[in-house]
Amino acid sequence: MKTRARRLAAPFVVTAGVFGGHAAAELPTAPHGAKVDVRPDGTCWQFYETRCPPGARCNPPPPRQVQCPPAAGPTETVERRADGTCWAFPADFRCPPPPSTCNPPPPRQVLCPEAKPEPPKPDPKFAPPPPPKQPELPDAPPDARIIRRDDGTCVAVYDVRCPPDVACNPPAPMPVKCPPAK
Repeated sequence: MKTRARRLAAPFVVTAGVFGGHAAAELPTAPHGAKVDVRPDGTCWQFYETRCPPGARCNPPPPRQVQCPPAAGPTETVERRADGTCWAFPADFRCPPPPSTCNPPPPRQVLCPEAKPEPPKPDPKFAPPPPPKQPELPDAPPDARIIRRDDGTCVAVYDVRCPPDVACNPPAPMPVKCPPAK
């Protein structure tokens, strides 16, 4: 008995689109209060909260791609919740005075602001050494004349009278403590 092998008449071609490649306008918006996760690739996915009775098995629907929530505005306070989502509250909302009642607008989910990294703390092992301590300046000798310079320092100079036609080498000005101003 002969068995014939069957072959496909033409190659089988599968054309696949990019999953999640929807344009933002085509994506649905998540309902208010839904948990939306922002993934590292910049897409946003809505997850469904399901509550199963004890001992029962639940099969929640799979997450669906939705439009990303907007960023918080400048007049909103952002709170990060334990589930990792961020919610904006109006910061400048004021209720009218009593006896009227007040119903502030509900919070809305927003993109979480990026945390600013804390500046690294310097390691004391690698800290630069403190500047060298300047030596204490001596008091001026009683027989010297004190000159206060423009930079606020003082020097002591000796008035030496050299005899005529003799080479004389007076001492150089010596830095000293400045006397108290009068």
